[in-house]
Order: sequence, then C-alpha cells, then structure tokens
Amino acid sequence: MTHHTAWMTIVLLFMATIDGHSQVRRLGGRGPIGVAQPDIAATPEATLPLVDRELSRALRQAKQLVEAKRYVDAAEYLQMILDFPEDGFMSVDDTESSFRSLKAEADRIVAEMPEGGRNAYRLQFEPKAAAALADARKNGKRSDFVDVIRRYSQTQSGQDAIYELGSQLFDQGNFLAAAHSFERLRKSADAGGREPMLSLKCAMSWKLGGRETEAKNVLAELAKRDQELTVDLAGGEVELVTNRDAMTEWLAGVELQDSSKPLDPSNEWTSHAGGIRRNAVVATGADHPASEWTAIPTDVPRRSDSEISFDQTIQSMVTVSTKNQRPREFSIQTREPLIVGDLVLVRTPSDVTALDRHTGEFRWRGMPDLFIDRLHHSGAQGNQSVESQLQTRVVKHVWIDVTYGRMSTDGKYVYCVELPDHFPEPLQQNRQPNANSNLLLALRIDDEEGPCEWRVGGERNVGPFELPLAGHFFLGPPTPLGGELFCLADVDNETRLLVLEPSSGEVKWSQGLAATGDYAREARRNSGLVVAAADGVVVCPTGAGSFVAIDLTTRSLLWAYSVRPNQQNLQFQRRRIVPTPNMVQSWLDEQPVIVDGRVLLKSRHTNELHCVDLRSGRKLWTNSEKLRRYIVGVAGETIVVADDFDISAYSLEDGKLRWKEQTGLSHSTGRGLIVNDRVLIPRWSDLVHLSLQTGEVLERETFPNEAALGNLAAAGNTLIVQGLHHVYSRSLVDD
Repeated sequence: MTHHTAWMTIVLLFMATIDGHSQVRRLGGRGPIGVAQPDIAATPEATLPLVDRELSRALRQAKQLVEAKRYVDAAEYLQMILDFPEDGFMSVDDTESSFRSLKAEADRIVAEMPEGGRNAYRLQFEPKAAAALADARKNGKRSDFVDVIRRYSQTQSGQDAIYELGSQLFDQGNFLAAAHSFERLRKSADAGGREPMLSLKCAMSWKLGGRETEAKNVLAELAKRDQELTVDLAGGEVELVTNRDAMTEWLAGVELQDSSKPLDPSNEWTSHAGGIRRNAVVATGADHPASEWTAIPTDVPRRSDSEISFDQTIQSMVTVSTKNQRPREFSIQTREPLIVGDLVLVRTPSDVTALDRHTGEFRWRGMPDLFIDRLHHSGAQGNQSVESQLQTRVVKHVWIDVTYGRMSTDGKYVYCVELPDHFPEPLQQNRQPNANSNLLLALRIDDEEGPCEWRVGGERNVGPFELPLAGHFFLGPPTPLGGELFCLADVDNETRLLVLEPSSGEVKWSQGLAATGDYAREARRNSGLVVAAADGVVVCPTGAGSFVAIDLTTRSLLWAYSVRPNQQNLQFQRRRIVPTPNMVQSWLDEQPVIVDGRVLLKSRHTNELHCVDLRSGRKLWTNSEKLRRYIVGVAGETIVVADDFDISAYSLEDGKLRWKEQTGLSHSTGRGLIVNDRVLIPRWSDLVHLSLQTGEVLERETFPNEAALGNLAAAGNTLIVQGLHHVYSRSLVDD
C-alpha cells in the first residue's frame, strides 16, 4: 500500500455556524464538524486526509491491548502508526463530529500508558531510536532530529532529540518553536531529570519570543514543584520559592547577546511578500545604502538582430495587453521582483533576469520560457500564427499566471515555475481549459549565466525524457525553510505538500493535504500558492477554501480550517462558471498571513477575513466587507487591505475597521507594502504613499514613462518597483 493511496478522504461541509461560516478541525478539539458525501466536481470544496480503515483498526487494537496490559503487542501496533510516512485525521468519536491527528493520538497513548507499558515500549524501540539519534547528531540536520521525534518521541533518545532540537531552534532565534519543544518535554513523565535547566530554557524561549506571561508561569510552576530548589541565576544562587521577585527581575534581564542574535533578514526580499510569514512590512536602517536607477531588463547585451527583433515584438505585445486591461477596471500584474545579495531578480515575459542591485546593470539572463523560445527558433505550432500564440502566452505571463510571475530564493538558487513547452489551449472565460503539468526549476544565482541546476515535473509517459515528479502541477515556487524547500503541488487529483532537497529537487518527505476537483482548477493553479510559516508551524493553503497546519517539530497535523463560499460564488458554482476578479466580490488569492501567533485566512470564494490562532486553529474573529482584494501587510495592530479603489485598515485584535481612504480614480495595478509608518500602493502611473495611522494620502510619486506600475519589493533602504517595461530602484530614506 503506497502512501498516495493509504488515506481515504472526508469532505469539509461548508455550513454556517452560529458565529459564522467556518469550520475548524482542531486536533484535540470538540467543535462540531459536518461530514457530507463528496461532490467534488460541483464545488471548490477540498477534502482532507482521513486515516484508512487498516490504520484505524490498528489504533483500536492497540487501545484494547493496552487495556489488557499486553504492552509489548500494543507497542508494535502503535509504532507501525508512528513509522508511517504521512499523517491523517481520525474521528474522535463514533459520530464523526470531531477529528484529531492519527500520529498525535498514537503518541498520546504511548505517553499515557502506565510505567510498565512505557518501559516495555522503550525496551523494544530504544535501540532503533538511539541509532537514529546518533545518525542525526552525525549529520547535524534538523530534519533528521525531527524524524527521530516523529517516530520515537516517547523513548529516551526521542526525548533527547526534542531537547536538542529545542536548543537548536533557540540558537537560531526561532524562540517560540523552541518554547513549544521545551513545553512538550516539561509535560512528560520523565521531565524531572532535566530540571531546573529545562524550565529555565523554556522560560527564556517564551520571554525572547514575546510571551512574558507564559515565561512567568513556567518559573512559577518550577518553584511550586520543588519547594527547596535553588538555581544559579545570572551568577548568583537564588531560592525560587522565596525569591519570585528575583526570578521576575532575572527574567526581565533576559535579552539576546550579540552572538545569539539571528541574522537580520531586512536587507533582502527573498519570496512572496518578502518572507515566510507573508507579511509585507519592512523597516529602513542606517546601515543599508540605497541607490536610484531605472533599468530595462530586456535590454540584454550581445544579442543578435533576430533576438532584438523578437524581444521588441514581445514588448509591443505587453503594451497592447495593457491597453486591453485598463477598461477591465481591476488588474494586478503577476511578476514579483526579489532582492538578494547584490542582485535584483525580475521576471520578464520570457525569462528570469538578474540586475545589479546598486547600478541596475544587466548581470545575467536565465533559462528562457521553453515555449516562447521554441516559437522564436522553430515557428508556430498548430493552426495559429506565431503572433497569436505569442500574444496568448505574453498576456498570461503578465496579467493572469501569478504562478509564473512569483519566484523564491535561498541565496544560492532562484526557484521558479514554467509551463511546459507545448502550447496549451488559451484561457477562455467561463470555460474549463485543459491543465496537465508544469516544471519547477532551480537556477544558480552566483553564475554569470544563471544556468539551470535542476528541474522536475513536466509531462508523463515521454520515455527517456521523463523527469522526476512528472505529472505534478506546482502551484507556486517553493519556500526555503530550515534547509529544505516546501512546495505545494497537484498530482492525481490531490493537493500535496512536497518537501524537497534544495540541491537536487529530490523529495525528502511529503504530506497529503486535500482532494480537489475540477471546478476553477485553472484559476487556482494560476494563483501562485505558497506556504506561510512561523514558530515551528507551516500553514498550507489548498486553493479551494481550506487550510491545513503542520507542526514542523513532529511532522504531524495540527488543524484544518475551511471558509464557506458566499452566495454569489455559490451561484457561479451551480452554473459551472469560473468568475473573473471583476465578476465577484472576493479576494484575489488564498495566501495566509502570519503575525504575532495569529493567522489571517481568506478565500477566493468569499469576501470574509478570518483570524485564527496559529497553534490551535481556533477562530478569533471574522470580518466581512463588500469588496477586498489583497492584504498589503500587518504593522503592529493594524491590518492594511487593498480594495479596487480604496485602502482600508482593520484592527488585528478584533477585525474592526479603523480607517478607509480612496486613493484616486484608478485602481491598484500591483501589490503594495508597508515601510515604517507609510503604506505604498502602486497604480497605473504613480505610487501612492499613505499614512499608516490615518490613511491620509501623503505623496503621489509619478513615473511618467511607465504605462502601469507593478509589484513592489523592499529591503534595507531600497524600494524596487517592477513596471511593464522598466524596473525602478528608489531610496526609502531622504538624503
């Protein structure tokens, strides 16, 4: 039985509840979850992974064996579940109204067995766990420690792995993820042998992660548990029970030393919205120089006359496409620039181009779009002319396909998604075009030519030309995280999280997320979906109104959350119509945004904005407005949202409106961002600066030679604006 077929699925029922239109599958929770027969073809609803009957029977058998005190036999069943490569949701009760992680449940049973049961389990599996931990220590990779924890957390070596991983996370500045690792150990039956240092590390992690209340609670529990405990705090021996003021004073003095400060990422913009939290907020700094320049990324040196002529044809088509877009009232460009090291990386309609960050000079041009390159050198395919096929591709790259326009980088490679070199059917409004597979590429950024290091995906059944991961449709570029690449992809009517090796594209592990149908498949695959991550949790959008969160320290499912479509979208579904952005009052994408232990969730099928707790998926609030497009960013307690013509601000605490400002008669043509106390919004030919506090328009920066400004990126004191034909670098600070 393969892990692709090991899971059955259950449909999330998008039904209204008393307090809103959402359902959450919260692991360990008891909230009502509806279950319905799947009708995947007729709705955009996603189905989530449920454990198959064989593993469910194994869990039931293990519980019976534990009750019969047959611990050795029970351990075999439980370890089979823990060894399985993927997790799934299981029903908590016979009514199937609440669901929990299968692996979390198996781990809980082992942890709560009587001492004799735990000893029997450890006697069986400690040798394997010790060998795995030795390999993890030798290799030094975080993923190897996670694998030990995932499979053997209740052994002595598993507990050691949790402690060592928590220490690694702390040293890397991932304080809240470290705190959760230490908390897990503190609550175990064998925590006493690591005290008091375990609780002190846990308290420091909470404190440095901004959670001082949790830090104080940990220290108070430590003092309460051992009435005569003394520890060495800041060089002096202190009795915890009689000197809680001293503990508080010590805790207030816990600050980062220079040697333990994490690297400052503010001088780079490495993926969508700048980083893995997907919160496009930056701050300027005195240590980062900025320069101003304007560049034409297609102005490549040493080109032949044929190449120059072909590039000019493409640029003229881009201009024509802009004139066609303006009457549609709302259009956001797809291509998003990156800033890494001394380079600015931009997507053109036909390739990836690297410019010098300080001068704008051309550095290298990466692998061209395969289909456009074939048109240039071999002519048209089928009955359509070269001009017709090229126009279709150019419009898709500039205005429709965000998956193409979005990139990511880890400083060594730039990752991007390409369509295959065959010509797909043109995207037709209100129709379901064919969609097969695409390619994920890694280009070296430290080479003068930007060569392709590896590529995966593409068509199946092409003999010796078939690539690894053939048949996959990558929904967006991968997210570099902890030395791995986290990527969302469709394969065989299922959306999966793939975790890849950066140097080769090889799959290290994967997790099924949802079964999704044909409805609006093309629109979903054009939306450039990427994961969001923070504090040891990765949140995965499915593109069909549901979200799945995974604990990266255990590789187990945390929660799932779904958003019900609004009435307008439900009508489109019944009529089998795929609406364009101007036909509906809903969000452009389903990109989660993480800020301060909370996740902002939204769906293309509704205008609601949901705020949930990052660790539990518990809904904190929901807000609905008539028309919103994308989240600009969250600064402090203020959420800034872009509408067609308005910019609005909402409270992060309760979702209530703070202010709304109309930016003018034209709408946004690119995604903005927040810099210090300003909100920057690109429009057709000007960049609007608004006050973060009031929404007042402070400045309108004009770009006379630009037909339509596109997406923004900022790092250090540099702002990068990608237009249709030009790339602009502007200083964010006054001279």
